Amino acid sequence: MIKLDNNIFMKKIELNNIYKNIEETQKDISFAMEQDEEIICPICGTKHKNSLNEQLNLSAGLENSEKLRNILEDKINDFKEQLMNFNNEYEDIKNKILKNEELIKDSKEMLSYEELYKNKGKYELYNKCKQELVKIESKYKNLIGEIGALDEQIKEIKSKKRKNEITMQLKDKCKTFAEKINLPSTYIKFRDLVQVIDHTGSETPRLVYMYQSALYLYNLERGGNPFNFYVIDTPNQQGQDEDNLECIFKSMELLLSNKGQVIVGTERKTGLEEKANNIINLSTKRKCLNSEKYNEHINQLQSYQQIITEYIKRKEIEN
Repeated sequence: MIKLDNNIFMKKIELNNIYKNIEETQKDISFAMEQDEEIICPICGTKHKNSLNEQLNLSAGLENSEKLRNILEDKINDFKEQLMNFNNEYEDIKNKILKNEELIKDSKEMLSYEELYKNKGKYELYNKCKQELVKIESKYKNLIGEIGALDEQIKEIKSKKRKNEITMQLKDKCKTFAEKINLPSTYIKFRDLVQVIDHTGSETPRLVYMYQSALYLYNLERGGNPFNFYVIDTPNQQGQDEDNLECIFKSMELLLSNKGQVIVGTERKTGLEEKANNIINLSTKRKCLNSEKYNEHINQLQSYQQIITEYIKRKEIEN
């Protein structure tokens, strides 16, 4: 039916064009009949013949257009008749479908009533099972929640236990260094695994040196981490007397290890020069303190910090 509608629409367009063509042709014939045997174009001045033959040709074109119009009108009427027949056939089929749907609906209702009474006992059993299943699912969800809470508690306990273990190991190493550098063990106080600095004067740099040295050795013992180097900057410039300096230098023997690297910057001899792998005298390397080298070293430090940060993140993900 859609195809017929399209055909009728297209033929009407053609018919409309024919009507316009006939109208224009009639105008041309009327104009030619009123003119002489020659017609002069008012725009370009060209002369055109207007004899009886030319006028007859115009009439023949009009006759052909009228024949074509009649043909198109017949086709349109034929398409309309076919469309009407299809519409009637469609309505008949539609009515038959509606009747069949009513019959099917009535049959389904009869079957559903029959099945309802036949399986009433099964439905009751199904409902009871469904209720029990809902109860079991509720208990299961509660148990999952309890398990999750227990997991969190276990993680917290493990975290506290691990923190206490690390604290004890660091304190033991701090005690060893405190004895070497003349610091009372009562100065060793931790807050979240970090040494508390609550003393002034010459004790402050020694506390920092004690804690950082202990942390360095702890990381070496762990192995498989990037914290295997340690830089000590001129301990003799921190207001220490001769005895303290001597104790600090002797304590550096605790740091000797092939697992890591210790770099010491000092203006005095430490007594460990024979055990050092490399000694650089600043007087011959003073040029490294210019601004160009300083910027280069800062950039290297930042790149190392980035590498260490990425390594820590990767290890946290793996754990």
